[in-house]
Amino acid sequence: MEELIAAQNVKCDNPTSLETVSKQHEDRSLGRITEEMVLVETMPDGVLVADDDGRILRVNASLARMLGYSRQELEARKVEDLLPTRFNRDHAGHRARFSKRHGTRHMGMAQDLFALHKDGREIPVDIMLSHTHMAAGHRSIAVIRDASEMRQIQALLIDNEKRLRTIVEGIHEGICETNSVMEMTYVNNIFASRLGYDISEMVDHSIFDFMDAESASIVRSKLECRRNGNTEQYDLSWRRKDGRELWTIVSASPMFSRTGEFDGTVAILTDVTERKLAENYLRQAKEAAETAARSKSQFLANMSHEIRTPMNGIIGMTDLALETELTSEQRDYLQTVKISAESLLTIINEILDFSKIEAGHLVLDLVDFDLRDKTAETLKLLMPGAHEKGLTLFLEIATNVPQFMRGDPHRLRQIILNLMGNAIKFTPRGSVTLGVQPDPDSGDYVRLHFAVQDTGIGIAPDKQRVIFERFSQADNSTTRKFGGTGLGLAISAKLVEMMAGRIWVESEVGQGSTFHFTVRLEKSNAD
Repeated sequence: MEELIAAQNVKCDNPTSLETVSKQHEDRSLGRITEEMVLVETMPDGVLVADDDGRILRVNASLARMLGYSRQELEARKVEDLLPTRFNRDHAGHRARFSKRHGTRHMGMAQDLFALHKDGREIPVDIMLSHTHMAAGHRSIAVIRDASEMRQIQALLIDNEKRLRTIVEGIHEGICETNSVMEMTYVNNIFASRLGYDISEMVDHSIFDFMDAESASIVRSKLECRRNGNTEQYDLSWRRKDGRELWTIVSASPMFSRTGEFDGTVAILTDVTERKLAENYLRQAKEAAETAARSKSQFLANMSHEIRTPMNGIIGMTDLALETELTSEQRDYLQTVKISAESLLTIINEILDFSKIEAGHLVLDLVDFDLRDKTAETLKLLMPGAHEKGLTLFLEIATNVPQFMRGDPHRLRQIILNLMGNAIKFTPRGSVTLGVQPDPDSGDYVRLHFAVQDTGIGIAPDKQRVIFERFSQADNSTTRKFGGTGLGLAISAKLVEMMAGRIWVESEVGQGSTFHFTVRLEKSNAD
């Protein structure tokens, strides 16, 4: 229209030319109107034009199909006729205020709007409104979209979210969700209550507000790993509202946006505070026990050393006294003192050795030695006791056992003395045999297998497992009958272990016993 007015104001000496220009402008205006009408008619959304009184002036075919009317039926009605009762009574007022503002209302403004179908059904709709001035007056233009499918999807999403929240809240584990900068976007009631907070006191706060610096450092060190898409599990300490400590196992998984960017973390938090407290208690108890054991071993070592010195003096002076002229009664008394002192010294030496082993102070002294000579010398020390009981001692060393070895002959003799001495002690008649066999060669080392076999009283099966423990014997009555501390086998087991071997027993009650042990010795270059 403005173009037509502009054309009329053009000065031209040719009247025919003016008419031609006017005709061209009119054709172009009509062409634009036709194009706009075609666009409106082909829109999938409904279009409605109404005046300020709410009278419907024009609708497109899509709106007519949506509401079940013909276009003629709709263009004879007012807008309020297309609204459910709960909306139409206030609609006139809303329309008047909207007309005065001359504004625009966009779709998707989080309002549940409905249109009334001809058959009485309510149809969920989204509406975009605009107000404009035309030649015939003010007009309201509404673009109306059927939102039934979208509302169903939204309802389904809401139901699924409620179901998921119910499941999450029903899990007896803490759950925490954070954004990319470690601010809490969600915590469940279980986790909040374990920390002593309300949910509102935690959401939108940094996760680091609820832990100490050490825990915060751990979380920061794990963050890059989650940015790379990795799931992790680790122990973490939290600070409760009352200042106490909460320990959890954190199972953390990364979250990513639709564009693939790191969007945060979701973590399942399992309360392991009681386990941690128990572990701390056990660790402290273990440290206290180890300290006590070291103190005890040190005390025993010191006391054994202090006692052994005067005992050696007693034995030495007793030997000197026995070399003087004595009555038979005096000699008997001194012999009893000597035997008792030697027994006491043996006990003291065992306690000293065991305390050294427990304290880690016992070191093997590696020297070259003749295995056959050292073994024979050891048996000579045992012969008086064996002959006194009428026992026969045998030594059987395989011919393929090397004669010279490198190791600690003193400690090897101590093991043999302990095992052979026990065999003699618990064998009332018969014999005791020491056998030595080589195990398969192992390079620069020789592994030897020793076996001490007796014809004694034997050991019950249920006692065989404990006899290598300290202060243990096969039968409590043996201490009273045969004497001893029960440390000999425990010391032997420790010495065998230090020589990279093992020790075990085979026995039947009344049929005797065979004690086996292996040791690893170095090959010697001695001739």
